[in-house]
This record gives sequence, structure tokens and C-alpha cells, in this order.
Amino acid sequence: MAADLDVTIVAHSPTSHGALHHEDGDDSLISERQVVLREIAATHEVTVGQIALAWVHSRGPAHGIRVVPLPGTTRVDHARANIAAGSINVSPAELVRLTDAWAPAR
Repeated sequence: MAADLDVTIVAHSPTSHGALHHEDGDDSLISERQVVLREIAATHEVTVGQIALAWVHSRGPAHGIRVVPLPGTTRVDHARANIAAGSINVSPAELVRLTDAWAPAR
């Protein structure tokens, strides 16, 4: 519908209100979704929040729409990291892994 109406989608809080940026060190609380994010982030030597933003950026072309992520930014270094996420080249296979991991349960 968004493509048909030429509507831009604004993705509010694509890093879960900053939760994806934090590593609490308690691996017993890590979900399969977070494992995928961490593995891909480690491959690219970036944060999981940056991978989440890169994935959100990828959704627009994948669906023929414009998508604008709207991450919260409380510090200058957060703004820089968010901007840098726009130039991360996540592979098609990694995008599939992320999409599959975050797909709603059926």
C-alpha cells in the first residue's frame, strides 16, 4: 500500500530505544535474534545497533518504498554511529538471516 500511495515509512526506534546498542555481558539472556545481530556485527566490526539500522535501510529497496529509520540520538557519538550505519554493506545472505530472525512467529 505504501508503494502504491508513494508514502515514506518512518521506522520509529529501530534499535529498540537503544537496547540493541548495549551489551550487558549476561549471555544467558541472549536470544537467537541477538546472536544473529552479534555475529553479523562482528563480521563487519560494527555495533549491533548499526547492523539493525543497516537492515532497516535495506527494507525500502526490498519492498520498493522509501524507509527512513528514526533512531534516538542522545550523544554526538551516537549520531556518528547512526550515520555510519548507512554505509555498511550488509550482504544479501546476511539480510536474509536478519529478516528471517526478526520475522513474526506464525
